[in-house]
Amino acid sequence: MNVPCFWIEPTGQYVQFLRVFSTEHDCPAAAGAYCDARVFVGIVPEGGDHVTRMHDVAEYRDPRWPKACDRCGRAFHVKRSQRQLFHQREMRVVRAMPGAARAHQGEGAAIAGAMWDASWYGQNYQGPDGLHLMVMLPNGNEWLIDGRANNCTMRDDHEHRCWVRHGEPPNVTVDKRGKTCAAGAGSIQSGSYHGFLRAGALVE
Repeated sequence: MNVPCFWIEPTGQYVQFLRVFSTEHDCPAAAGAYCDARVFVGIVPEGGDHVTRMHDVAEYRDPRWPKACDRCGRAFHVKRSQRQLFHQREMRVVRAMPGAARAHQGEGAAIAGAMWDASWYGQNYQGPDGLHLMVMLPNGNEWLIDGRANNCTMRDDHEHRCWVRHGEPPNVTVDKRGKTCAAGAGSIQSGSYHGFLRAGALVE
């Protein structure tokens, strides 16, 4: 299955959610992840209060809080789950490959094929164009293309790239042509997904 990619950028606003999650066990519908759910609250402009806050048990009576995991449907335990007023930067689609999906709601809720600049990762994980290229995989995991592979063989060298990318987002190809290490063959293995990024599409 091929998933066409699309490039997203901030709109200058933040999306607010009421979020409930539980780390006491893995979610049966998402290997390696925990149960999580969100309910949309509203939009706030940039420059406002975007702090993600934890809420105490006294506030759990608000009927808007999610009651079960979005992925598996398991009910949250009132006292053992955690609650947040959660903020995500709102994004808009700027460029898209033919056939790419358009629905999107914040970088953390991106759908497969979404690409964005994860600028908070800093200089060590910056590509030659100044971007910190992140892409959402079909299984919901994020791949920092300019990051470090788990099996990197040159961990003390910050000039090489474990994945070498070519092209302008979203029309990007990732391979091992360039200054790189001996890790892999340019593919990404993340949880249940294993594939390549070629000519602006995730190829399983």
